Amino acid sequence: MMTKTLIALLSLTPLIAIAEQAQDISEISIQIEQGCVLDNGSGATAFGAINFGELSSLTYGAEATSTPGSGSIGFRCSPNLSYRIELGNGLNGTDSSNRLLLNNVTGETVPYQLFQDPGRAQIWDSTNAVSGNASGLFEWLPIYAAISPQAVTPSTGNYQDSVEVVLIF
Repeated sequence: MMTKTLIALLSLTPLIAIAEQAQDISEISIQIEQGCVLDNGSGATAFGAINFGELSSLTYGAEATSTPGSGSIGFRCSPNLSYRIELGNGLNGTDSSNRLLLNNVTGETVPYQLFQDPGRAQIWDSTNAVSGNASGLFEWLPIYAAISPQAVTPSTGNYQDSVEVVLIF
């Protein structure tokens, strides 16, 4: 009779699973290094074009100012980090005093210059760079461009150049 009672008691007792628990601490960390990144505001380094517009004559020259997405340089650096931004000579010129827009069809060129300031007095190149201390925030630097008055208007067509942007920190 003992056996039957024992079996009956076992069948009425629910099975108790003993769960074990292991606990540990997982360390999560990040190390932020000082640095800078060129960025157009959406993660790419193509800054768009500075456009002088459509002109029928260069008798009086032309001026253009970049804007974010149309030629301005976007960057972000660690707070208080010193930076220097240089502009190259362009693909068609030999140095910064000889930057040239090229018409790929006719081979004609139009000289132009890039400046740091709205008065177009400070040339922006590898020698005369823009320097500063970073805020840690995303920053835009405009480029001021100018074509000097030309005695002869070149042929109609599209004139282009590409300039390298170098960020040193």
